[in-house]
Amino acid sequence: TAHEFVRDCGAAALVTVNAGSGTPEMAAEWCRWAKKQGYVVRYWEVGNELEGEWEVGHHLPGGGKMTAKIYAQRFVEIAKAIKAVDPEAKVGGPAASNDGIVFGDAILEQAGDLVDFISYHTYPVGGGETDPAKIFARADSVKGGIKKWRARIQEMVPERADEIEIGITEWHVAVHEGPNTVNEISGPWSAKWIGRMIEAGVDFANVWDFLSQTQDGGHGIFGRDEALTPRGAFWAMQLWGREMSGTMLETTVEGGTGVSAFASRGKTEGGVSLLVINESATDPATVQLALGGEAVTGTVRSHELSTANYLWDDHRKEPVWSEPLIERVAIADEAGTVEVPPLSATVFHLGEKAGAEEVTDRAQPEPAFVGPEEQARDIPFPGWVVLRDPTTGKPYTGPAQKVTVTTTGPLEIEGEREITVHRAAELVRVSPTGAGEGEILVTTASGVASRHSVHVQEVKVTPKVLWSFEEESQLEGMHSSFTLSHTTDNEFRKGVAEIDVSRLADSDESKDRNRLLEIKSLPPFEKQHTSGITFRLRAPEDFSQGGKVTAVLLSKANHWMPLGSIKLADVGEKWQQHEIRVENPEWFPAMS
Repeated sequence: TAHEFVRDCGAAALVTVNAGSGTPEMAAEWCRWAKKQGYVVRYWEVGNELEGEWEVGHHLPGGGKMTAKIYAQRFVEIAKAIKAVDPEAKVGGPAASNDGIVFGDAILEQAGDLVDFISYHTYPVGGGETDPAKIFARADSVKGGIKKWRARIQEMVPERADEIEIGITEWHVAVHEGPNTVNEISGPWSAKWIGRMIEAGVDFANVWDFLSQTQDGGHGIFGRDEALTPRGAFWAMQLWGREMSGTMLETTVEGGTGVSAFASRGKTEGGVSLLVINESATDPATVQLALGGEAVTGTVRSHELSTANYLWDDHRKEPVWSEPLIERVAIADEAGTVEVPPLSATVFHLGEKAGAEEVTDRAQPEPAFVGPEEQARDIPFPGWVVLRDPTTGKPYTGPAQKVTVTTTGPLEIEGEREITVHRAAELVRVSPTGAGEGEILVTTASGVASRHSVHVQEVKVTPKVLWSFEEESQLEGMHSSFTLSHTTDNEFRKGVAEIDVSRLADSDESKDRNRLLEIKSLPPFEKQHTSGITFRLRAPEDFSQGGKVTAVLLSKANHWMPLGSIKLADVGEKWQQHEIRVENPEWFPAMS
């Protein structure tokens, strides 16, 4: 059982009881059973995201919806039932979907003497974000939520402010299970997030989740393959659990950006474990190690999470490799300077004996290119130049290597052809220049080469009519900030959608009053490689308005993709066909 797994890991469990359609008796029985079996359940959480329409428990059996008041009443009943079975049990909630205070305020107000912890969930990074700097910056957001909740607890139940804990009972990079939840950023990001949670004063936290997986990624810290391959977030948790397990120490980072650091007391007397995270996707970071104001020089033992132990293939949707954390012996110069590779989290064990220097006499690495075998000609694509140890087939863990990347056929490398590969992998971008067969040739300085073939497919744009508006029923599920109706057009002699925009001048974007037509549900069709939208518009003869009509696509992967606009002044009284194409190729994956 899950309880036995938790016990075997030497941990204590959190159990979420059903507060939507469940009963206090059910919660008490679970508590009674767990005690009888000898399972340690430290926290009992009441309900899960019951403020959200997406939760079954939000819709009450007798009709109506869950409110903060109803939830607080149920919390009281369930908390009393659990504590009657186990007076030492810690009971809390509301397991909100974000750090909003409505449901939490309700239980603090109505059951402040019963609340042992406040819990909420957070997935800080937007689904469509691709900029590493912005992705890593979102790891800092936890501080605001915890600060807000500490203040609320102090204000509402000051007599118990030191007793009530705060738990983040679901976290991951992003709620949308896309590339950022599994790619090479996910590990270093998770390492930074864990550090920021500790700094903010989070009492306990649970990553969500164990095994979930989607076509593009997944929240699971393990894959659902036969080997249960660890993902980036797992390696980050292991880095903290094994190498940063002591009392946290104050750490400062001076100069530069894109580097985060955390420190804890080491495993040996006087030792310190220093975690340094390089957030750059392309450049190594040069850092100066110091302990007690003195530079740390010579050999330094370290453990590293980088692209040399975890790398994701976004084309095949699986890890290129997932290997244990890399133990190295770094060499700090007289100033205490060491180099930290791109997209990495490295723990330096300061004040500990490091042993022998790192061996640099290694076999020459074998190169390869990790990328698609087929590609549409209008979409540039990323790929990885990777290096493997020829004797083991595992990622090359030696020093950085110079590599030359060239192409044949309708392919072109963006940027420099000669690159430096740090930690076994370096990202390159390739642009198709036409259709046909192409090759990417990777050659090391020692002359070892490999080829990767790509079939570039021609792209044919074919309009597909999804809404003809011939029938009034097609307006079902559509919304407008104005008056939306169905009518028969004299020119077409068929049905059309009519929108009365006489109040257009009064519309206010900040109040969501400017939606001309919002279509939330799409009919079944092949969404892959959607390249834009086409539609017909006409206006009354006396129509005279400024402004513009902007076409926006939304998806789980990117919640707001403005494709382009049409000036209202250009909309005439005759029907005109308009076409707005996707100009940003990074949006194509979000279409599906």
